[in-house]
Amino acid sequence: MLPILNSAAVPPHIRDYINKCYEAAGSRQGRFKATAKVHKSEPALRPINAKCGTGPESISKWLDYELQKLIPFIPSSIKDSKDYHARLTSKQWPAGTKIITADATAMYDNITIDHGIETVGNWLHHLKDNDELPGDFPGVQIILDALNFVMKFNITQFGDCFFKQLCGTAMGTSVAVVYAGLYYGWHEKVRLLPNYTEEIQDLARFVDDLSILWLGSLERFRELKRDINDFGILRWKVEEPSNEGIFLDLSISISPDGIVSTKTYQKPMNLYLYLLPSSAHQKHTMKGVILGELKRYHWQCTNIQDYVEVTRLFFQRLLRRGWEFNLLKRWFDDANYKVCNPPHVPPVISEPTTADDNDTNIYLKLGNFHPHYIPSRTCQQIFEEELSTILRDEIGIQRMIVCYKRAPNIGDKVSRTSLFQNRGEEVSTFMGRTPD
Repeated sequence: MLPILNSAAVPPHIRDYINKCYEAAGSRQGRFKATAKVHKSEPALRPINAKCGTGPESISKWLDYELQKLIPFIPSSIKDSKDYHARLTSKQWPAGTKIITADATAMYDNITIDHGIETVGNWLHHLKDNDELPGDFPGVQIILDALNFVMKFNITQFGDCFFKQLCGTAMGTSVAVVYAGLYYGWHEKVRLLPNYTEEIQDLARFVDDLSILWLGSLERFRELKRDINDFGILRWKVEEPSNEGIFLDLSISISPDGIVSTKTYQKPMNLYLYLLPSSAHQKHTMKGVILGELKRYHWQCTNIQDYVEVTRLFFQRLLRRGWEFNLLKRWFDDANYKVCNPPHVPPVISEPTTADDNDTNIYLKLGNFHPHYIPSRTCQQIFEEELSTILRDEIGIQRMIVCYKRAPNIGDKVSRTSLFQNRGEEVSTFMGRTPD
């Protein structure tokens, strides 16, 4: 096992968790597979190393938990597009402000291992020297040792062959996202923001998507573009400053006097594969999807005409999926009313769940959901009428929760992690063989 687990810097409960994961995993390694990027105009594959249930993944999950505490220190950090939208529309920006968007080219592949670990170390030492590390944060060296192990010893299995990843961020590991965020966040902190204090009005990044509100000359933009790409071997496709830009699922426009307006952006290759009426999902599932989508469209669209248009397209797409017109109309009318007339009540802040709370619940597991099965409300009614009194009085059960297993889907069949191999046609028989 790992020498780092003998360190006193690793909390005992974390050490026990990692040891149990290694015992349960045995010799299991990550499984390699690839899925098609069907939304791309040119054929492409997304490589995946399915590491769930492996020993090293337990260390990666712990690292992810600890490094998540450093996200507030990343200058460009945003939670999601709604967070960014609120920031953009909360004020009027200086006249002449434009937007610059950039997209990293294969970000995870182009973070070299040594440079990535060194950069995370720079973050940790900087925060430690300034006494900004959280009080419950482990030692700096133990984090770097664990990160070194996760990134440099990433093993994947494909058929009957095993491979070790030699460059780039470890595929499939839980810590990869926050690791990449900290990596480029350091460059933003020490290079981009100090050098362009007057020109950069706002800087936001969501993993490999970058947005800058810019007020500067074309010459200074060329310098910025050079500096954005001057960090390791990572390269960015940087768009020219403009009054319009696409960032995440927002189409952003900035008027000459600095007022921002937005609307919903949907990719041209989006297939809109919403649930079919014939699906075994409960019918009210689609009702909830409609309400959620209309809520998103409503806050994303500054102009009501844009909200109406994207809602109309959504309605037509569901019609094409086979949903009944009158049923959809009723659901859309109800959702639109709730979106446009939100209740004026303070949000309910629930108390965190404790182990004692779980002791008062009983779970009824019914397997895969099917429309013809007994409804969950019927199970709850039987529980209340027949069992609730005696269970509360005798063993303190306060609530019954009805659970369903996730139903199997096509993805379970076409993207298995274990590769089927005919005898005599194992992966090892093809490795190194020249094409016929």
